Amino acid sequence: MVYQIRNTLRYMNYQDRKSYAQQLKSIYNTTNAECAFEALETLKNDLPEFAPALRSWYSN
Repeated sequence: MVYQIRNTLRYMNYQDRKSYAQQLKSIYNTTNAECAFEALETLKNDLPEFAPALRSWYSN
């Protein structure tokens, strides 16, 4: 999981990393896979400019 987060944050500029990392917590703090997928979709819709960085979350 750490590598997944690190890989995702690599595509962002430094100013956006902190807020984006907080939103990523909503994905990996969920209780099951369905909730995690819903949180991932919410993040993707809230910040569409970073959607390409989230591609690896769908395959892993």
